[in-house]
Amino acid sequence: MAVDDFAVGSDGSVYFPAATTLYKAAADTGMLTKIADPIPGGPSAVVSRDGKYLYWSTRGGQANQRLVRVAIP
Repeated sequence: MAVDDFAVGSDGSVYFPAATTLYKAAADTGMLTKIADPIPGGPSAVVSRDGKYLYWSTRGGQANQRLVRVAIP
């Protein structure tokens, strides 16, 4: 799994896109959970200020680059 960039939530959990899957690594247990699959591939992620959403940009390439949002469970 190639992780490029990640975001850290208010509870210390780490969120990151890898290929076409969005993952969460729990701070307390280290457990890896799929948050969303498939997703448009993207190089980075950021948690919203209120801690409710995760945003990431798509890679673009042949299609227009987009900013995608998913609710953090």
